[in-house]
Formats: sequence, C-alpha cells, structure tokens
Amino acid sequence: MRVFIGGQIALDLRLGREAVRRFAAALATGLTEAAESIVRVAVATMYAEFTKVLSRNAVDPREYALVAFGGAGPLVAALIAREIGIPLVFVPPSPGTLCALGAISADVVALVLGAWTGVSTIRTPAL
Repeated sequence: MRVFIGGQIALDLRLGREAVRRFAAALATGLTEAAESIVRVAVATMYAEFTKVLSRNAVDPREYALVAFGGAGPLVAALIAREIGIPLVFVPPSPGTLCALGAISADVVALVLGAWTGVSTIRTPAL
C-alpha cells in the first residue's frame, strides 16, 4: 500500500484492480484491455478540450512543445502530444510543484456552489 498527502490518503492497489476488474467485466474484456480503454478515453477527452483551445487561437501545435505538469500530467503527455501533433514534451523535474506554483500565483476568484433541497416558494409570472 502506498500513501499520499503525508500519509492521509492510502492507495490500495487491490481495490484499484477490483474497480478495473468490474469495469472489464461490464465490457466483457480483460483487465489490461479495460485499463487501456480508461487511458484512451481520458486522452481523447483531453485531446478534445486541447483542440478547442488550439482552434480558437489559430495555433499550429507543430510549432510548440507541451509542458507536462501536475501529478498525472507526465503520464499522459506523450500520448496527448502524439494525438495533437506536438513534436516535443517537456517534463519539469517537479511537475506537481509547477502545478502548485500556478495555483498559488493565479488570481483569487470566489465561486460559490451549493445544493438546495426543499419545495420552491418562488413564484414566476405566467407566460
């Protein structure tokens, strides 16, 4: 068992395998194929979002490098770069720290979300 966040969160490989095993059973496929499917869907989703940004800004990805940051960024960066056509992937020595640096240097924005349950007493005008 591996621990993260100073021992506050434990990664249980057995439970992870069991989750993928259930997914594999639903797909009627093997464990490895199911895990690869999960990665393919994740990469496809990132690709879709990435290409929106490239198109909106009229950017040719062949002229840039992809910087992989965050905890899992380096795990999928080469796959995403290959799909998009980015020729170079840069992985900094501490990609998680780079992600944290971006978070602490960003503007502070408050977003308030909440759940409400109950009966609405708001009256709307007739249409």
